[in-house]
Amino acid sequence: MAGLTAADVPKLKLKWALGLPETSHAWSQPTVAGGRVFVGSQGGRVYALDAKAGCIFGRFWLPVPPARLL
Repeated sequence: MAGLTAADVPKLKLKWALGLPETSHAWSQPTVAGGRVFVGSQGGRVYALDAKAGCIFGRFWLPVPPARLL
């Protein structure tokens, strides 16, 4: 549990943001593991970001949309 309450929400500050190139939205909810944030884009790319800084750690392209892999 993150330990957040409804009273904490107005106090939250944006730490970083990512604009996904060549796409209008993320394909999935982000997944956080091992200090990384993983997110799939509409264009078939999966990005691995540093959770604290938001820097791109790596990216790769899937030949099929991520949802079709499930």
